[in-house]
Amino acid sequence: MKYLSTLLLLFLLQSAFAQSNNQADTSIQNLLRHYVTALAHDSMQGRKTGSSGMYKAAAFIANEMRAAGLKTAAGNDGYAQLFTADGLSAVNVMGVLEGQELKDEVVIICAHYDHIGLSENKKDSIFNGANDNASGTAALLFLAAQLKKLQPKRTLLFIAFSGEEMGLLGSKYVASIVDPVKIKAVINFEMLGIPSGKRAFITGANYGNFFSVLNKELAKKDLQKYGKYFFRRAPEDIRMLFTRSDNYPFALKGIPAHTIYVTDDENKHYHKESDEAHTLSYSFMTEVVEAAFIAIQPIVNGEVELKKIVVRPGRY
Repeated sequence: MKYLSTLLLLFLLQSAFAQSNNQADTSIQNLLRHYVTALAHDSMQGRKTGSSGMYKAAAFIANEMRAAGLKTAAGNDGYAQLFTADGLSAVNVMGVLEGQELKDEVVIICAHYDHIGLSENKKDSIFNGANDNASGTAALLFLAAQLKKLQPKRTLLFIAFSGEEMGLLGSKYVASIVDPVKIKAVINFEMLGIPSGKRAFITGANYGNFFSVLNKELAKKDLQKYGKYFFRRAPEDIRMLFTRSDNYPFALKGIPAHTIYVTDDENKHYHKESDEAHTLSYSFMTEVVEAAFIAIQPIVNGEVELKKIVVRPGRY
């Protein structure tokens, strides 16, 4: 009887633990859905850089950064970093989480929030950009709130870039003014909502040790759940994905800078009016952002050093 009672207790504890995890996952899914739905709403008019929709999206992101307890960066207008590029007035949205023991060392966590604006399609005239890249921005906002609770040792600079769709304008601007010696890593999030074969990828995985650091940390945390390679190497093909997102201007300065993504540009919704919030898998997004939260902790706490990378402009 005592043996049966023990088994029953273990069963009840396991059931309660599973239920708690499921509730947490559902809560995260709902939060990510909230972020994506807001940013991909028709009222944002496709978030084209320089448009009123871009400013509206920037204000939403700034409010969420404020709610997460992030500070403003010196020299900015609140959370807004105003800049001009290619004749356009643009806004990067920045929030700072000051580090503890290693506050002079900086990790940039970023995603672009702009998209391509309006369409001439009479049935649906808005490129809502839910996957590209409201999903990456949602991950950015989620991680800001979660990492704030950890009080990381290094300073974290959260940036939502504009101008990515027009040639990485926002990230080029920031990369041109930062001190590369202080920037220990750039972790960029791009198109996380529509999985291809239930996999997450890292661009430029053959450069440095970012790829191995993330997967090693996940395997150490839960080998059964994540396996040895939760994050896969991005296919190194003619699409040159490493050079086409906001990690690249920083990589050109030798900074370990990579993009985490799950959807590439061959997806049927890519740069189409059909890229809307209801098409995303929020359960898989949750799995990816939770994995990222675990995997980057040794980096934000300065427990590992990422190797500097060397790339040549125009080459991959």
